[in-house]
Amino acid sequence: MDYVEQEDDNVSMVVTSLIGTSSLDEDDFEIRVDGQEACGAWDSSNGVGVGDTMNITGYADGGSCTELDETSSIAVILDEGSQSELLSTYDVRDEDAGEGGEGGESGEGGESGEGESTFTVSVNSYDETVTEGEQVVFDATIENTGEETDSQNIELEIVNDETGESEVIDQTEVELSSGHSTDIELTWETDDGDSGEDDQRSYPATVSSGDYSETGLVIQVEDDESTTDEPVSFDVLTVDVSEFNQGQDDDVTIDIEYELSGEPDNADVEIAAEFDHSDNRASEEVQNQDGTISFALEPQNQNDEINVEGVIDGKECSADGIEIGSSGIDVC
Repeated sequence: MDYVEQEDDNVSMVVTSLIGTSSLDEDDFEIRVDGQEACGAWDSSNGVGVGDTMNITGYADGGSCTELDETSSIAVILDEGSQSELLSTYDVRDEDAGEGGEGGESGEGGESGEGESTFTVSVNSYDETVTEGEQVVFDATIENTGEETDSQNIELEIVNDETGESEVIDQTEVELSSGHSTDIELTWETDDGDSGEDDQRSYPATVSSGDYSETGLVIQVEDDESTTDEPVSFDVLTVDVSEFNQGQDDDVTIDIEYELSGEPDNADVEIAAEFDHSDNRASEEVQNQDGTISFALEPQNQNDEINVEGVIDGKECSADGIEIGSSGIDVC
């Protein structure tokens, strides 16, 4: 989206690109101002495509259209699954703040008059991807490019892409003399559930002074389990079979040593053994990440062969035709 502030304090938005689609249906497209439905002049009845222009004049408030002011924030929200729940945001500036910049880039401060101060903002670093519950630290440099010493409040604002509402998460007051700068940190503590129903959600952020805003900052919050679960597979599955001692003990002991990558709680894991051409079979569900499972099966004669299999979520690896008395046979 490109944003251009008009002389009458309205804002025109122009669609510059769409990802993965040439147009959006009317039901998949919504514009909000401070969380309220936007009003203005545009026609999306035939969908929204590249090059379309929307003139935003205000927001619906009790049936009337309330005009934009210098604190208004415009959010473009798309249907989840189209390409992005929140495409971009734009903070409306007052007349002295100059023209609006493009969504997703640093805004431009107005020219400082004689004897005034101007605090610029430059975000140097932040974590673009975090796990819910982790902390996001924004390192920023604040510089007074004006001619007078002044103090201003520097704010970190986060937009909830589900509701379109924004919230000032952290702030600090900075005092600077003319031509001086300082580095600050602003912090957002993410919470459980911030990853949303799809276990992954993006949050636009803005760091701003009274004169200047740096936008285009986006944090992706991921679900804790989705980033830590390791796929489960057999690292080791080895078989040892005892000798057949007819007349002393007709059973043969089958020892199966195993090791898993990943926790067995994250999959259905089973180990089984049987004699070939026989219904004599034993199986056991795996509860631990490593160990040894033993089966005692009775063969019909000393030439019977053994089949062993390991199954993870229905996917099987197996070794057939293992002779009695064998040892160190790899199954997977």
